[in-house]
Amino acid sequence: MLQVLQVIVLSLALPIVHAAPITFNTALPLGKGQGLVRSLVSYNQQRGSIDEASVRRDSLSLNSVLAYGINARWAAFAVVPVSHIDFSSNTQRSSDSAIGDAVIFSRYEVWRMDGSGTTRRLAPFVGVRLPSGDTGLTSDGTTDAFAGLVYTSARTKQNFDLQLKFDLNGNHQGLDVGNSFSLDASWQRRIAPSTISVSTKGFWFAALETNVQYSQRSRLFGQADPNSGGLIASLAPGVQYVTRRWIAELAVRIPVISNLNGEALESDFTVFTGIRANF
Repeated sequence: MLQVLQVIVLSLALPIVHAAPITFNTALPLGKGQGLVRSLVSYNQQRGSIDEASVRRDSLSLNSVLAYGINARWAAFAVVPVSHIDFSSNTQRSSDSAIGDAVIFSRYEVWRMDGSGTTRRLAPFVGVRLPSGDTGLTSDGTTDAFAGLVYTSARTKQNFDLQLKFDLNGNHQGLDVGNSFSLDASWQRRIAPSTISVSTKGFWFAALETNVQYSQRSRLFGQADPNSGGLIASLAPGVQYVTRRWIAELAVRIPVISNLNGEALESDFTVFTGIRANF
């Protein structure tokens, strides 16, 4: 749930006709006084074994995002998720719904270089994830901080984005969640229409994104949890329809390397679909 939420928090919309990363951040800003709303539905399937029993966990989440451009370089964001989780094993089955951990963060553009039909930008971001969810279901009960840096190169027909992100996770009732580091990249290419005219309403973009995340082991009352932490690398092909005011999108994240510790559940896939609009 937390990984999906990070994904949702750091996916931003654009005030002009450019595609954007679906599964992480972009350095292109919101304008002063401009707002953003986004609704994103994600479905994740995980499977594994616990004490030699087969386990499956399916989660369906609706994530609501609200953003505001404080000035031409500085923007603030807030996200509230709601999730439905089905858990099943050889011996038990449960189904629950709950609000997840709320996230607040800010991003500031520190460098830009504009040219004919192109722009390059660099922006650090910093935020906090609050334990507003249901502990043990949609939350681990900790207050977590995160920070990172995102670079964007946007052109008329294609964009490239790169992000570095660090998560400094807190502790709650003896649980010290392991910190994590992630590296993300996204390439978006306009595929239609091939030419632009006064009747052009929007553009289709194909996207290919990659994610590599390494997490440290968590600790419970000072003892390392053998079923936590590890390395995951994934690919996420996707498609977007982009207009000046809104973007509709779809992506499927598929793990290609899953080197998790112990009996940690492994993700089979995650589907993202949603819409975002500026106002």
